[in-house]
Amino acid sequence: MKKDDVCDVLIKMKTMRFLIPGFSDEDQVRQLYEESDGADKTLYLVYIRLVNNIQKFDSDVNAEKYAWMLLWTRVFNALQDALILRNTSTTLTIQMLLRSIGDIQRIVLLLCKSIEPIVDSTVNVDVLVNRMRDYAVWCLWSDCKAIRDQSDYRSTRKVFDPNPLKEMKNQKLFQEMYPNFIQMETDPSKLKKQREKYEADLYSQIKSIEDIVNDLGLKGLWDYLERKGDQHKSYIEFTIDNNTSVKKEMAENDIRFGYSEYMKQSNIIHGSTAMEMIYHHEDQYVLRINEPDKIVAQKINALSESLLVLTNNLSIICYAMGWD
Repeated sequence: MKKDDVCDVLIKMKTMRFLIPGFSDEDQVRQLYEESDGADKTLYLVYIRLVNNIQKFDSDVNAEKYAWMLLWTRVFNALQDALILRNTSTTLTIQMLLRSIGDIQRIVLLLCKSIEPIVDSTVNVDVLVNRMRDYAVWCLWSDCKAIRDQSDYRSTRKVFDPNPLKEMKNQKLFQEMYPNFIQMETDPSKLKKQREKYEADLYSQIKSIEDIVNDLGLKGLWDYLERKGDQHKSYIEFTIDNNTSVKKEMAENDIRFGYSEYMKQSNIIHGSTAMEMIYHHEDQYVLRINEPDKIVAQKINALSESLLVLTNNLSIICYAMGWD
């Protein structure tokens, strides 16, 4: 990096701010909280606490706050999905959301364990800071890795090359499966321009990520991941430098009982489940497309409790970092 670039980075670090959008009327949400019960009440409580956390948050940017904001945004989005899913007739999407939340819980639990116990309102936050910086750079590097794969010529060969496109376009099966693509472009000169624009957009995204890395002072960690990132399977393995399995990790954190549900939810995401799609009842195989209200309610309750735990843990991190 050139000296002038370093100066630009320092200026950006001083001037960048988080842009936090507005939220639903707080009085209205509190009224809904007072009038509801069960899982609904828990979900509205999560909403209130998440909004309170973000409203107290200092908008100045650093790597640790960026990491916390990544987690907060994931939790808030999951909450919004949960509020919508209350009226569903199937548990499929709920289970997939629970699996996603499970991965967030693993990350947040690791962060919280780095600051146990908090004694006399003081704590050595060095480990927490390092793990949060690791999380920020891991997420950015993972995004960049995916974009680079998109920009690989082999990934787009049948998207912008005229000969394969013409061959596919003339195949009857392709025409039946993708009727909207019958009018796809096959002119070489036009496809070349489309490819150039596509690649320019991807390179712009990569440049934006690299700018964020520099702005947040994560260049050293980024360079390490560029060299050795493929040796790590996950953020948790990267930040604590081991390859502990999810099962062992949960057992060490006294939540081994949750691994079976984690596996079931993984099977749903990967399309590797039969019993979650079709169950056997007497002399029938029943398709699980309209679940009993009781079953859906149980899953929504589990979802609301998981979100509440996550929200409380994000508050603990704020407290430890002195942001609250």
